[in-house]
Amino acid sequence: MKTALIVFVKNIGYEPVKSRIGHEVGSHMADAIYGELLQATRQLCVGLSHDIHVYYSHHIDFNDAWTGIAKARHLQVQDPDLGRRMKAAFEDLLPLYHKVAIIGSDCPYLSPAQINEAFAALDGVDVVLGPSNDGGYYLLGMRSMTAPLFDNISWSTSEVLGQSLEKLWLAGKSFAKLDYLDDIDVYADYERWKIHILLHQRILHVVKLLGIICIVVKAPAFLAHLRGFGDEVGNGNQVSQFAQLG
Repeated sequence: MKTALIVFVKNIGYEPVKSRIGHEVGSHMADAIYGELLQATRQLCVGLSHDIHVYYSHHIDFNDAWTGIAKARHLQVQDPDLGRRMKAAFEDLLPLYHKVAIIGSDCPYLSPAQINEAFAALDGVDVVLGPSNDGGYYLLGMRSMTAPLFDNISWSTSEVLGQSLEKLWLAGKSFAKLDYLDDIDVYADYERWKIHILLHQRILHVVKLLGIICIVVKAPAFLAHLRGFGDEVGNGNQVSQFAQLG
């Protein structure tokens, strides 16, 4: 089955890309943080078996780092309403693919396994949602257009997920939910993410060291075992054992 992942991204420099972070630490720092989130999103998409369609907020950048990752680049419908922009992207791709999902670029905790889980879930349900802990969602996937999900939603509020689930219930649509994840909305979210990365790196470092220690510790014992085996062969003990087995 053909599957497509829509990635909504913002063009840095055309609008406040992370407005709440910008209010806390300034627009330049917010732009830099969003650049890190974009890099994390690109890294997420590397190696996925789904076709990646990048939708830009203001203009299509053919010279950015999505080269070799994105199957195609698109311009989002120039509408201030997020729901209408998302709906237009699904309308572009649903006629071409069996399953389509959309993500943004502000949930760095999302993993390739969860993306694959979302597409697998669509084998048995109409819609899949990846809920975020702030009351929104970081992923939406569907097999066919479910228009009510894009209309009259209080975007960028804690009501998004609840309103979306209510619309699915009213429309009689089956759905599945992925694990709850955090996204990056304020500077404290960014700090927690950086701590998470640091801890992950340290854990990997410790695991690597433990592996080296195990090799070093086991090597002398293994060599002693080989020396003992050689001595026994020299004495004929192992030879006689092998002869008995034969």
